[in-house]
Amino acid sequence: MKKLFIICIFISATAFADVKIGVADFQRALNSVEEGKDAKKKLLKERDKKAKELEDRKKTLEKERKKIEGDVRDGLLSREALTQKGAEFDKKAFELQKLLNEYTQSMQTKEAEYTNTILATLAKIVSEIQEKENYDFILEKSTVIAFKPQYDLTARVIKIFNERKPKDQKATKDTKATDEKKTEVPQSKE
Repeated sequence: MKKLFIICIFISATAFADVKIGVADFQRALNSVEEGKDAKKKLLKERDKKAKELEDRKKTLEKERKKIEGDVRDGLLSREALTQKGAEFDKKAFELQKLLNEYTQSMQTKEAEYTNTILATLAKIVSEIQEKENYDFILEKSTVIAFKPQYDLTARVIKIFNERKPKDQKATKDTKATDEKKTEVPQSKE
């Protein structure tokens, strides 16, 4: 029985000796690639612009509320006028909340679009490394409890992404320019 156990351990060790494993930290890569940094800057700039707009509207609404309260305190509003102003105020408050929700949804959608585009490219790069270098497994870091640093492919993935992306963008621009030239209709000479 003891010999069988030792043989099983030997076979297992031999079988796993040829396994090549890598680890990639997609979150770190997403935050480190130039395109990810640019996307984050764009999103923050847009978020700040929308936050300022919302804050301005909120201040205007707050001034209106204080004016209504002052008019009520001073007895300047009839019941009908108060009811009407209250309804108008509630409508504006509802519109502001609706606008806030729309902005939030819009920002989440844009963030997801940027993120998904970058993650798809990162996954493609990881697959290419896996195929070219015969990795049996490349695991996402969040699924791994601990690993030796030599298995971390993240820096390579980031480097390849940053080197490749400007070429991809240039190729896309060149393709668009070529397509535009193809679709141009020659002017007839009359």
